[in-house]
Amino acid sequence: MEIAEPGGGKLRIAPQTGGLPYVQGQTVTPRGLVGVSWQPQYWRLEVTLPAAVSAEVKLPATCEGKRIAIVESAGEVTHVAGRIFTIAGPGRYVFQVR
Repeated sequence: MEIAEPGGGKLRIAPQTGGLPYVQGQTVTPRGLVGVSWQPQYWRLEVTLPAAVSAEVKLPATCEGKRIAIVESAGEVTHVAGRIFTIAGPGRYVFQVR
């Protein structure tokens, strides 16, 4: 996760496992707490955003060419291309790769 614009209103999220069985973490941004959890064994990505924040979400390269479903959305989700989405609004977002 990285802050993409000053003030933390826009983020970039692109989890990398580095061979680990899962990746999970939280960080505090100027706008609040952000949480990310990637579980490659279940092909599931969860992202939690605070208010007034949007994010570009890029699922791992292993998801390329696979069907990606949005199984939970607290706000707006836009499919940009391939494995890249934008999300906006406070709450939890869950992506399931099939």
